[in-house]
Amino acid sequence: MENKTENKKVRFNGMDVFICIVILAVAAAAMYMLIGRRGGTAGGGAENTVVTMTVELTGQEQKVADAIKVGDTVSIGEKDKAKMTVSDVEVSPAKTIGYDIETGRVLNSEVPGQVDIKVTMTAEGTETDREIKVDNVTMRVGQSAVLSAKGWAGHGYTIGLETGE
Repeated sequence: MENKTENKKVRFNGMDVFICIVILAVAAAAMYMLIGRRGGTAGGGAENTVVTMTVELTGQEQKVADAIKVGDTVSIGEKDKAKMTVSDVEVSPAKTIGYDIETGRVLNSEVPGQVDIKVTMTAEGTETDREIKVDNVTMRVGQSAVLSAKGWAGHGYTIGLETGE
């Protein structure tokens, strides 16, 4: 019995060759993807730049507009927070679209007791071919923005994003 196990030959068939080729192909694809991700940022490296972002807060009370001051440090975001400094504040009467049922006209009507606030903020950030970041938080036009600062807070949408001096 012991002699039979010693004389047993190792067989290597076509299926074994196929499995080895598949394993090598998967390993090569994984290496290619990892190297591609690292190399992708090297070509379009991150440049330090000044990021200017404008957020519109709609339907706010006048006391919120009065609390926002140029120079305030604002935290943007709920989980990941970016710090920016208020550089400009524009306040205008809040408007809504209304429908006149008698004439069938669509009107842009003011909302009593409410204002729309455009808060422009600046900070040092980075810019690549794919994204603009401030404090490692990606900024995009149209994204929802939660703003909080000492004495005020608000929720709005990013309506402007610029980079440069």
